[in-house]
Amino acid sequence: MRHGDDLVVAQGPVLYRLDPATGEVRGKAALKLTPQDLTSDGEHLYAVTAGWTSGEGIVELDPATGGVVRTLPNPDREGGRTGTARGLAWRDGRLYVGEIYGQVHVVDPGTGKVLATHASNKRWVFGLAWDGAHFLTVSRERFYLLDPETFAVVREVPVNRNLRAGTWTGGRYLLMEQPVPGFGPEHEPIQVFPRPGKTPIWSVELAPARR
Repeated sequence: MRHGDDLVVAQGPVLYRLDPATGEVRGKAALKLTPQDLTSDGEHLYAVTAGWTSGEGIVELDPATGGVVRTLPNPDREGGRTGTARGLAWRDGRLYVGEIYGQVHVVDPGTGKVLATHASNKRWVFGLAWDGAHFLTVSRERFYLLDPETFAVVREVPVNRNLRAGTWTGGRYLLMEQPVPGFGPEHEPIQVFPRPGKTPIWSVELAPARR
């Protein structure tokens, strides 16, 4: 997602600040959490973990150091083992949390309270972003544009990449591939493909839908 002059992405517990035109790494910071998605209100940087659906709060991060500035309360989650949060977006003074099974929750950024819940009727979706007219979410096969009021899918575009997240910046969509995890010689978790810090981000200009 875009934050100031940077494109900001998370790979595991590492926050990267990239040049949005070239992809060059401008800086990185270690995190004490593993974000599923990031968003910005133009001033603050927010991150959500998978555990938001089981009671963890959305956190505000310092984009330079990766430190946690504050954690939003999560009064509407009673705990459990769901762990299905995968997306986070900002629109008109509200945070939007997307779940892997297609639900989107509208969250008050001050209180953490869930104001409404919608269903996109798409499963196994990742990431959430606002392009100024629609919400964007992605899957292993397609990326989807969602109506901002009903969250119904208004357009879906097939892709030949396994996608993990998307954002809108500079009149184009930026789509990040899903890294392939595995295990090293000591059975430690590793990223098999691509090399850490080298995950492809594809730039897409979407042609008007055919009528």
